[in-house]
Amino acid sequence: MSQEDALASYSSYLKKIRKLSPHSIRAQNNDLEAFSRWLQKKEVPLIKAGKHDVRSYLAYLVQAGYTHATQARALSTIKSFFSWAVHEQLLDLNPAEAITAHKRERKLPQIFTQQDLVQLFSAIEKSKKRAPLKRAFLELLYASGARISEISALDVEDVGFSEGLIKLFGKGSKERIVPVYPEALESLRTSLSKRPKPAATHALFLSEKGTRLSSDSLRYLFKQCIQEAGLSPSYTPHTMRHTYATALLNGGAGLRSVQELLGHVSLSTTQIYTHLSLKEIREVSKRAHPRSGTQD
Repeated sequence: MSQEDALASYSSYLKKIRKLSPHSIRAQNNDLEAFSRWLQKKEVPLIKAGKHDVRSYLAYLVQAGYTHATQARALSTIKSFFSWAVHEQLLDLNPAEAITAHKRERKLPQIFTQQDLVQLFSAIEKSKKRAPLKRAFLELLYASGARISEISALDVEDVGFSEGLIKLFGKGSKERIVPVYPEALESLRTSLSKRPKPAATHALFLSEKGTRLSSDSLRYLFKQCIQEAGLSPSYTPHTMRHTYATALLNGGAGLRSVQELLGHVSLSTTQIYTHLSLKEIREVSKRAHPRSGTQD
């Protein structure tokens, strides 16, 4: 099998078997193409790369100043590709299996402050273009903590208006049910009432042409909302997910419950929010306690 055929088959495997989102597939393809280009300079075919080649590539990423996150993602992609190649009997052993990424200090995720949220939703109310859609989109993000790909995949039938629940399909098409607050549901009703009738698709969020809004289109819509509100361009849809998780923990939700609501496979992924929650509690205490100014 040629290198081009191997990459195409692997991409098909990510889509059909692992059922990853187009965004995740594109990221893995980009990582593999970057690794392949680097190997070409060494005159080493991708399928012939060894442990030394993988280690050298990671060293190159470090020297080139790539972030720890980029390095870890590249190694994860390379491991996954070679694991697939072993399964397909293209290789006998995975040369990257025993290689680990450089350890890094885990940064706390960015979240919206309450003032940011008030500013964001206030700005959307004054928006001159597609305000009901923007409001419903933002309310649902904040109410559910859903990934942007999960929001894009929602159909009208996935919203239980009477029960106050939505059905989300996460990574690997794993289904989960998430409760949402009444204001978000009301925003969705208003947005749906503005749709062309009959709508050409069952998608919950539609473009002006009546087609399903893709993940990339929703990211762009989110960016527009942030700009209209005059907030930091560093905010992304995933910031709303972080904000949702932190709000739940600060409100007393258990870690396992938050794990289920976010659709995390591993509890360790959710645990970072406990540190974020503790930081928030400390800051509130410092601002509010009458003797905080005299404490070290």
